Amino acid sequence: MVQAVLDAAANEVRLRHDFLATVDRIGPSAVPVLARALAAPQDASPVALRRQFLAAEVLGLVGGHRSVPTLEAALESDATELVIACVNALGDLGAPTSVMSLAGLLDHASMEVRRTSAVALGKIGGPGSVAFLAAALRDENIEVARAAAQALERCGLAGRRTLEASAAHPVVREALALARLAVPSA
Repeated sequence: MVQAVLDAAANEVRLRHDFLATVDRIGPSAVPVLARALAAPQDASPVALRRQFLAAEVLGLVGGHRSVPTLEAALESDATELVIACVNALGDLGAPTSVMSLAGLLDHASMEVRRTSAVALGKIGGPGSVAFLAAALRDENIEVARAAAQALERCGLAGRRTLEASAAHPVVREALALARLAVPSA
C-alpha cells in the first residue's frame, strides 16, 4: 500500500498531503518501503526523483534513527534536490551520528547543499557541529555564512562563543548582520 501511494504521490504533486497522511496512519511499518524507494538505483526521470525525494522527506518525519544509514547513503546522489531532501531529513531527525556526513557537505559544489547542511548541523547542535559551522562562517557565499551563523546561535554557549571569537572577520560580521544576530564585540 505504501509503495502504491508513494508512486501516486510522485506522479501527482497534489497527492503529497494524502501520502503523508497515509504514511502517518501506517506508522513505522512504512519505513522499509520508504528506505527501498530511496535506495533504488538512480533514474533521471522526474517521477523517479520525486519518489525518492518524498521517501527522504517522510523518512525524516517517521523513520527515526534507523533510517539514518539510508539517508546518509543517498547523500552521494548526483541529484542536488535529493541530497537537500536527505540533509533536511537528517537535520529533522537530529541524529548526532550524522554530523560527519553533513559536515562533509559543507564543501559541496552547490551553495544550497552547503547552506542546508549548515542549517541541519544547527538543528543537531552539540560540540561536534560547532567546529564545522565555525569553518562555514567563512564560506564564499554569504547565504551559507549566514546559515552557519544562525546555526551556531542555536548551538548554545559553545556556538555563541565561536561567534564571538570569529566576529572580527569581515565575512562573519556581514553574516551576523544578515542573520540579524548581535555582532559581538571583538
